[in-house]
Amino acid sequence: MRQFDQQELFDARQERQDLPADLLTTLARQVAEFHDQLPGVAQDSTLGTPEAVFAAMQENFDQIRPLLSDKVLLSQLTNLEDWTRTTFERYRDQIAQRRQDGFVRECHGDLHLANITVFDGKVTVFDGIEFNEPFRWIDVINDLAFLLMDLESRQEFGLANRVLNSYLEYRGDFEGLSLLALYKAYRAMVRAKIALFTLGNPTLSETEKASLMQRYQDYANLAESYGEIPNHFMLATCGLSASGKTCVSAEMAAELGLVRLRSDIERKRLFDLKPLDESKSGIGDNIYTEDANQKTYQRLADLAATLLEAGLPVIVDAASLKVSERTLIADVAESHCVPFTLLHCEAPENLRRQWVRQRTGDASEATEELLDAQMTWFEPLTQEEKAHTVHIHTEQEHVAEALADRIRQHLGLQLA
Repeated sequence: MRQFDQQELFDARQERQDLPADLLTTLARQVAEFHDQLPGVAQDSTLGTPEAVFAAMQENFDQIRPLLSDKVLLSQLTNLEDWTRTTFERYRDQIAQRRQDGFVRECHGDLHLANITVFDGKVTVFDGIEFNEPFRWIDVINDLAFLLMDLESRQEFGLANRVLNSYLEYRGDFEGLSLLALYKAYRAMVRAKIALFTLGNPTLSETEKASLMQRYQDYANLAESYGEIPNHFMLATCGLSASGKTCVSAEMAAELGLVRLRSDIERKRLFDLKPLDESKSGIGDNIYTEDANQKTYQRLADLAATLLEAGLPVIVDAASLKVSERTLIADVAESHCVPFTLLHCEAPENLRRQWVRQRTGDASEATEELLDAQMTWFEPLTQEEKAHTVHIHTEQEHVAEALADRIRQHLGLQLA
């Protein structure tokens, strides 16, 4: 046993508004690497089967119902139970297939902020579930869902988005995202149930009882929100390297709750490279050949289609210097009948060169030599493209935040 400062727990840090985004990025990478190294469940085991998954979800409703008397809350619980059952049935085959494909692994099982700290200067996750195999032998997306739900229950939607997109950069498990709403709702109802269980303590004051009842309602309302009809749409960037596309796409993703697809990362994934690996490629060589370019943009288009079909909004972060590349991405939105906006990122040349020289710890391998070459590659926007393009001068302050507000208003999204 090792003692540590309780004020370093992530829940305590969040409550005093001292939970920096970079700590969440580090955490997301650790979780992704942890999930990656775990072996899949044995196929002859009953752990992680669709039946086991649903039994855990049904148990929440069976245990909560006797503890409620309010007709409104009971009605909400019934609606949540019905949604859970129908959603589970819709994804039953996918849950089974993911288990067969090895995504059910011996996870942490209790991945929330109170079980994460900074110890000896490092982000450290502790208190994994050891006493109950069904609680920890779960789909890795179910494990991640607890962390995302915990952040969202605290209104930390931007941090939750950062965790999700950082995790995806390192694992690329985009196919599992269609299950996120179901698993987050399940995790929220676990927390709601615990609040009601605690309510049975006879030593509680009336104030404490009221607080616990409010906690139950907050978690139940959050679970209910995961079943809302999604308002999905698609954004994509274009522009020369070091024009601020990555920063803009990250800010837009956090502001609007988008899944971000980065060409730099998906290109490397095609060549079995990790996000920060150096490909040691020259201009037009190795992972930057014309064939590699075409495969990268096709992968971005395919992933965007998968996410839109799952009801998730998407932003594609890519240079998209050619009309054909931009058309490939735009056609995905058109074929899925969702709103689409192209974000043309621009910055002064001297600033772009400065940004390239200063860039560290990122998937991009852009150099000043590449900047020179790209100026001859960029194909001007067509008249058709200009109709759905917003020009962003990324050297200006708060440009992404202002644009996010415009998109919210245009699409009728809830204001942050």
